[in-house]
Amino acid sequence: MKSVKKLKLIFALALVAAFLFQASGIGSKTALAKKTNESRLVLIGAAITGIEDTVITARSKSGKNYQIETQGVKILRRNAGKCDFSEMAAGDKISVWGTENGMNITAKKIKDISVERVRMEGVIFDIDEDNNTISFYANGEGIQTVEIGDATKITFQKVRKSNFPNLKATVFGIRNKTQNMIYGTTKIIVYSE
Repeated sequence: MKSVKKLKLIFALALVAAFLFQASGIGSKTALAKKTNESRLVLIGAAITGIEDTVITARSKSGKNYQIETQGVKILRRNAGKCDFSEMAAGDKISVWGTENGMNITAKKIKDISVERVRMEGVIFDIDEDNNTISFYANGEGIQTVEIGDATKITFQKVRKSNFPNLKATVFGIRNKTQNMIYGTTKIIVYSE
C-alpha cells in the first residue's frame, strides 16, 4: 500500500514539474524566440510567397503574411552552407532571425531549409542536350532535374551503349527541394547495373 501512495506522490510531482517546465518556456517555440548572438528568431518554417528586389514575402505557419527586408542579410542553406539570395524561390521554407515591427521584419539572418548540398542517387530517364540537364528518378525523392555546367565533372563507370534504359547516376550538387532541381553540380558519376 505504501508503494501505491509513493507512486501517486511521484506522479503528482512529475505533473507539477512538467507544468512548471512548460510555463517557463524551456523547450518551446517561445524559448526558441529568445535572443541569440545575432538577433531574435522571428519566424520558423515560413513559406516564401514572393521575392522582389531585397524584399521577401512569407507566410508563417499560422497563416500570417510578413514582409522581410533582406538588405545585407546573411543567408544559409539547410545544412549551414552559405546561400545566395538568387537561390531562394517561392515555396521555399525559411527561418528568419531579425527584428519584428508588426508584419514587417528586418532580417539579420535567413536559413533556407529547402536548399541543401546533396549527394543523390537515382535512375536517369531523360537527357536534354539543349538545356544541359538530365532528369532522373532519385531514390526516395522523386523526379529531379540536374543542371550540368562547364565545371561539372562527369565520369562513367561500367557503362555500355546498350544499357541506356538502365543508367544510374550519383549526383553531387545543391538541391532546392521545392523545385526538385539540383544545380551547382560538381560531379556526376554515371554507371549501370
